[in-house]
This record gives sequence, C-alpha cells and structure tokens, in this order.
Amino acid sequence: MSWDILFGLIPSEYHYLIIPASFFIIGIAIKYRLKEGEGYVGRLSMFSNSMALLSFYAPISKVPIGMILIIDFAIILGIIGIFSYAFNKKLSHENYYKYTRWFDSIVIGLLILIYYISPSWFT
Repeated sequence: MSWDILFGLIPSEYHYLIIPASFFIIGIAIKYRLKEGEGYVGRLSMFSNSMALLSFYAPISKVPIGMILIIDFAIILGIIGIFSYAFNKKLSHENYYKYTRWFDSIVIGLLILIYYISPSWFT
C-alpha cells in the first residue's frame, strides 16, 4: 500500500505547482503581517515573489522575451530586497518600492497563470 502526500488531494501532475504556490502564500502572509499600505510589497515578499517566478518558469524551454524581461527585473528587485533586508539597509520609496508594487503576490500569481491561459505562447 502506498500513501499519497496529503492523501492524494493534490494530483501528481500538479506537484510542480507546490513551490510557486507556497511562495505566493508566503508573499501574501508577509504582506498581511506587515500591515503596510495598499499596494506595498515588502523586501521579503518581493524576494519570495521573484523566486516564485524563477522556480515556475526556469524549467520551461521557450519563454517569450517579454516574460523573460519581466522575470529578470523581478529577480533583480528581489535580490536587492533580500540583501537590504539582511544588512538592515533602507531602500528608497522613489527608486525601489515604486517598482516593487508591480510585483504584488496577486500579480505574480497572474503571471504564473498566463502559462495556463495561453500555453501556445510557450511552444
């Protein structure tokens, strides 16, 4: 007898979504916990959101150039955010946080969902 993870509630063909979904949940939890203003994305949630994009799209062989540029920009912001958080450095609202608002957890979820809405873009 074999036991399935979570009693088989998540079919095996969707196991690859666990990592991006967990980053998505982390981003929402951090944002909620920080209780910041509307549209604010913290440095940790920016990092987790960028890693969600990276972990989801890295195995896909043909990603459109526009999506690659979006992902690369998110990763750069995420790396800046995690280093500034680790070394307790402040970041500018005019230069950093203005751009992180484009990568809210909901937006990241939608960017991942694009793959399922238009799979023909990735072939």
